[in-house]
Amino acid sequence: MFKKSKNKHITPPSPPTLDEILSDIEVDIDLPTVDNANHKSATEPVTNLDSWWQVFEQFMSDLKCLEMVHSELEGCKLKLESEKLEIETEAKLLKNDIDEQRNLIKEALE
Repeated sequence: MFKKSKNKHITPPSPPTLDEILSDIEVDIDLPTVDNANHKSATEPVTNLDSWWQVFEQFMSDLKCLEMVHSELEGCKLKLESEKLEIETEAKLLKNDIDEQRNLIKEALE
């Protein structure tokens, strides 16, 4: 079924050298400069780290809002399904009543 390998002594791959690891770690990042007009105050300059945290905090608040909307939608979905079941049950009852009335009318006409 399976063929046996002819070479039984396969050497494992060699680990990367320190130079290869360091070259993989190197990242070229271009940081945009911040204008002085965008500073909140002279003592508190806006840095890229500050703007990153602002974006992160905005993302977290948006995520919480999205989770709330998702849970509200799930609640509405369950409510709609229960209302649909109730409407279908009422429709069946009405149909049965109509069929009953038809049968009574047919019997009365005969």
